[in-house]
Amino acid sequence: MTQVPRPRRVFAASVVTALATLAVPAPSASAVPSPAGGTDARSVLSSLDHQELQALHRMATLDVGGLRVTDKAALRSAKPSRASSFSMGVAVGLDDSRQLKAGYLASIPSYTKAVYAQRVDDADDLTFLASARQTSPGAVLTSGGGRTLDTLPVQKATEFDGKGSAQVVPIGKGSDVDFAAADLKGRIALVDAGTGGGNGYTWAAAGAEGLLAAVPDTKGRFQVTGPEGVPQATITWDDSLALKAEAAHGPATVSWSGTATANSPYVYNLATTSYGSIRPGVRRVHDRDLAQIDARYHVQGAGDTTYWSDVQVGIPGVASVWAGGTTLMRRDLSPYSSTAYAGPHTVGKGLTIAQWYKSPYGPVRNTYDSPLMKRDSNRLTYVVAPFGDAGGHDNPLGRNDYGTRRLLVNGEPQSAASGIFTLPQE
Repeated sequence: MTQVPRPRRVFAASVVTALATLAVPAPSASAVPSPAGGTDARSVLSSLDHQELQALHRMATLDVGGLRVTDKAALRSAKPSRASSFSMGVAVGLDDSRQLKAGYLASIPSYTKAVYAQRVDDADDLTFLASARQTSPGAVLTSGGGRTLDTLPVQKATEFDGKGSAQVVPIGKGSDVDFAAADLKGRIALVDAGTGGGNGYTWAAAGAEGLLAAVPDTKGRFQVTGPEGVPQATITWDDSLALKAEAAHGPATVSWSGTATANSPYVYNLATTSYGSIRPGVRRVHDRDLAQIDARYHVQGAGDTTYWSDVQVGIPGVASVWAGGTTLMRRDLSPYSSTAYAGPHTVGKGLTIAQWYKSPYGPVRNTYDSPLMKRDSNRLTYVVAPFGDAGGHDNPLGRNDYGTRRLLVNGEPQSAASGIFTLPQE
């Protein structure tokens, strides 16, 4: 869930050719063994990583388990983007008629740098599916010594956004005492943290510009949750040690440049399906081939608007769908014990969708297909939409607009009994 401070355009497609770049694997990445006992990593689905944003039109060489594979690494899209989440799945026919199928769909966390799939050719019984949700490139954090930090946004927390620079102050375990003892006004706190959350009020009260956390004596990255307010990110323990070494020889600084997920002016929701094979992976995306949804807000302001989008996908022949996403939400979906959804949309190639209902209260086609108003003889009902721009889709606990919506008959206000207005017989 992300805050949206300004209008954004959302690009979505149910079946389009999409996806992504060939990324250098993490040390723990393993190749998928081929049926012949070898290793084939040519079929690659992956996401833009911060360090790979400049690699949009180059050749990359990947060394996987001693096997060298060379393939083109490029995401050819009109706008630069990075993957926030993705999913992948297959279905296999179990009989000659291809009517009986078995399959699976997997959600891949947003912290994954690359995803590998075994190349498959000439498999008539195979259906392959992949999806990705991509936003504008996130903030890249760089130390004063020129080290690019391996960061992850803290889920449910505020991300670093725009451009800036601040001094880094190591404060140990990050207890209230540690924060009180350090001069953090306008500076970034570097915390030796576990995988728990944190006290955002303490950080804000200390005047911190941001917070970086690393889990001591570990390898790799950690994704944790945190509060809103002060920008936060996790870094590796090696990055933390490097920053401390810089701080030991004088003031250490960290600069950042990029766009927080909450502020992305566009979102690509992409999915692709292939039949009979899994092909190597550079796919080209053209905005003109995608459906475009203009998602503007007319009621909620920048400070209280939340927005989340994803693409729901399904493998043909498998009676299930999957909205591939990260393991944690970007924002709390239900701050007032209620969540409003805009509802499902069916889109097609090149389709443009713009909002037609400019009232301060959204339209109300929900899952149960309730129309805005319905009349049966002299009985009239209408659905009272909740406040906000989400349209009231499946939002029974929302704050409804009972105060300003009225039904007038011959200029006289009418009252409802059990939600039904009785009109005069004519």
